[in-house]
Amino acid sequence: MKISHLRLLISCHGWEDFPTHLTGDEAENLLANWSALWHPVLIAASGAVPVWHRVDSPPEDCAEYLFVCPQVSVQRLPVGFEQRVGEQNGIILQPVGTREAIANDCLAKAGLSNLVPPERTDFFFALGYIYLQVQILTRQYRYSSSLDHTQFERLLLRAAQAAVDGSEQQLQQELMGCFDLLSEERNRYFANEIMLIDWTLASENQIKRVPGQVELKRQNVLVDRTSLSILEQNQDLRDLIQQGIDDKQVCIVGGEASELNSNLLSFTSLVHLFSKGRQKFLNTLGQSATVFARQKFGINPSYPQILKQSGFVGALHSTMDDGRFPTHPDNVISWSGFGNESIPTLAESPLDATLAETFLQLSGKISQAIDRRHQAVISFVHWAGQYSPWYRDLMIATQFGQTLGRFVLLTEFFESDFETNSKQRWVADDYQSPCHKQAIVRGDSNPVSRWCDYWKAVTELRAAAALQAMSAPYVVHSDETSQSTDNPGLATFLSHSQMSDLHSEIAAATDGRNSQALSDKSEPLLQHAVATFTKLICTREFPAGGTLIVNPHSVSRRQWFCLDAQGIHCDQDQVIYCQEKTDRGLQAVVDVPAMGFVFLKHQDRVPSAARVLSLVDGQVLRNEFFQITSDPNTGGIRSVMLYNERGNLLSQQIAFRKADQRRSRGRDDVVYSQMQRESWEFVEENRVRATMVSRGQLICEEQRVAEFVQTVTVIRGIRVFDIRMDLTPLTTVRPNPWVEYFSARFAWSNEAAPLRRAINEHHDQVTSSRIESPLYLEIDSGPHTTTLFTGGMPYHRRDGYRTLDCLLIPAAESQTSFCMGIGVDVKSPLHEAFARLTPMSATYSQAAPHNPSGWVFHFNRRNVIPIEWSVEMTASNGKRIEIWLKETEGRECQLKVTCPMAPQRATVIDLIGNQSDVVEIVKDQVILPMERFGFRRVILDW
Repeated sequence: MKISHLRLLISCHGWEDFPTHLTGDEAENLLANWSALWHPVLIAASGAVPVWHRVDSPPEDCAEYLFVCPQVSVQRLPVGFEQRVGEQNGIILQPVGTREAIANDCLAKAGLSNLVPPERTDFFFALGYIYLQVQILTRQYRYSSSLDHTQFERLLLRAAQAAVDGSEQQLQQELMGCFDLLSEERNRYFANEIMLIDWTLASENQIKRVPGQVELKRQNVLVDRTSLSILEQNQDLRDLIQQGIDDKQVCIVGGEASELNSNLLSFTSLVHLFSKGRQKFLNTLGQSATVFARQKFGINPSYPQILKQSGFVGALHSTMDDGRFPTHPDNVISWSGFGNESIPTLAESPLDATLAETFLQLSGKISQAIDRRHQAVISFVHWAGQYSPWYRDLMIATQFGQTLGRFVLLTEFFESDFETNSKQRWVADDYQSPCHKQAIVRGDSNPVSRWCDYWKAVTELRAAAALQAMSAPYVVHSDETSQSTDNPGLATFLSHSQMSDLHSEIAAATDGRNSQALSDKSEPLLQHAVATFTKLICTREFPAGGTLIVNPHSVSRRQWFCLDAQGIHCDQDQVIYCQEKTDRGLQAVVDVPAMGFVFLKHQDRVPSAARVLSLVDGQVLRNEFFQITSDPNTGGIRSVMLYNERGNLLSQQIAFRKADQRRSRGRDDVVYSQMQRESWEFVEENRVRATMVSRGQLICEEQRVAEFVQTVTVIRGIRVFDIRMDLTPLTTVRPNPWVEYFSARFAWSNEAAPLRRAINEHHDQVTSSRIESPLYLEIDSGPHTTTLFTGGMPYHRRDGYRTLDCLLIPAAESQTSFCMGIGVDVKSPLHEAFARLTPMSATYSQAAPHNPSGWVFHFNRRNVIPIEWSVEMTASNGKRIEIWLKETEGRECQLKVTCPMAPQRATVIDLIGNQSDVVEIVKDQVILPMERFGFRRVILDW
């Protein structure tokens, strides 16, 4: 049957209202029907360019017409039209399936043979798709067209005939002419450059498909930990990837050794994960990733600073996971977070390369991108080997020019000379993590308590490293004594790489699939560091014996101890705040200088003390700073009040939050349990410490859901009191994250009080209702602050303006005992949080130091915290100490670090070891300016 016209029946009046809004199967069927008409055999046989026609107004004479009607237009076909087409020797099809199948169906109905190889047919499919997008782009968004349709038709017909005849050279020449005409058409209205970015995800199951995508050039492959492990074991695959990198056709994207819940990690762990990731890339591919991206949710404001110092040239801000993260209409921005450093970033979510609607709507995306900035950047994401046929059309079209843009590597893109018009600083609450929900859905064990274990292990490692640095000045240099038992040397200390390995292992255990106790890695190291420091500093014989208390923290500490002694005395004044002999032992509160020590001599009796105010008054616990009233009905805390001031700072109860049926307005209807006290008693009461225990049950909808034991402890001279909550659940918590759980419920009186938290050890304000903060939450009521020290418990939910739930037992949590601290007017909550996780250690010794008290390093600013230490010997038998310094409160300052001896040299290096600055040294002080939330890696040489 002879055909002279190729028509797509569609419901529109012109290119201006072409149905680009279609999605799913409708979009795919529309594009497939349109592309099928561009088969070279159909074009050569008809001698015409395929066009569309209004479905509700078909031509009167349908002879020699080939109509294809997509599924979206079937309902609009005039009644009897199909019969009329058949009577007038025309063809009408309502095909479904792939465009190849539709084209073969059209050829069969027209009695034509398909002798054109598929690779040549793909050229025409790509041309048809590009023609469609250019027409939509110029008509729908600029309302006009300047294409010479006569010349385009001549070139297209010659190309189709060349494809049928097998003339490869003429085919390429004519196709190039067609694409050139379309490029001129597009450039008349959109002369701006269009950059296309292919983002290929290659995890464990997909990495082997990357080299097989021979038609996809200039790929940016996101490689994760499992992909790198496969590449390490597969030499041939690694060689193919390496060849693509060398040919500048492949860019490896990544960064971290493991994609963990970064919001809950320490800043130290984040840095070590990047360091391990860099080393793994170097070992596997011979080069590190210079563009950062990750698949799982976890990007937050801590990243720009780390990326900049780690040598990355750019970043992809989007992740392929649940959760919420901010975007920016300009797409290309300069992203800054907590610090002042920024990095070029693609900030808009990439388009899904597997969906037909992505490519049906592509012209609109290009138009919007060009309108927003002078340079259009369109990103596509897909798993390796999985993409739409129209994405392949786009790739093929780039072989004939840049009609709809050119594909670029991310390294080429970020290293090119372009300007980021927008500088964007996002805060932590702009991101909403899905990690807690995902952990509950997966059934991970202990979603709360494993983070308590993690933070305890991190602070223990940090304290051990600080003690190693404090021990370094006392080490004897000679090889003989350095290996001696009496004089342990630097050989007994862990190197920086060993500490990095430990931090990475501890962080990796937070994914819920590692059952090994984290304390098995950190506790022995801390104990060894304490023993080493004690042996190095206690060199004077003291047969009477005493206790050495060591403070590895960078601020002075006041802490309660229970010692095996009749009494204690210190030759240094104002060290012992108070002491008393009890049945449990000698209880004392001791002040210890920052990164220092005190030596307490044991004696036969406790010195007489002046009469002091009792810590107990009825059901009230108190010390010099506050008084706590227990509720006689619930057993919770009725009030925390200050002396000579009215108003309640805080109230507390234990509660079970139960989710019920949904209300008609679509919100969760929840019920809170009631706390009922059955008994109470003081289990400890002396001049140093007092402890009250309340026992009872939780009642929810007239049913017992748990039994509780709450213990409140107050210590003289300390601004923080302890709450221990022991629960025995009598009901099953359903896996409904953020909705059903056991919690510690707090309330305060000031609705306008700001709430602050620590994220990656940055002090940050809270504005969202779902809060992730494993260290503390600070309630600022104006003249006073109340701080909740959560001990590593990370998840909290704000209910209204002045109520907060600290989640204790969600689904799959096996831990039933939890400890928290409540502080009043604590000046440095981050220091207090660390010290509570890793208290100072007390060691009995029959040798004494030469001084009763002293310090090794001193920091003049509490807002700057040393988060990492490492010690090594240099070639000249000297010592080198590396300190990682972090400003945590968003305040610029000039830091002065006073050392035990004057350093010969002090330098600042970035995270990949490049020197960035030389630090001023004045006698024994290192003077270092710190930016807000700045991070410095300082090397001190002696």
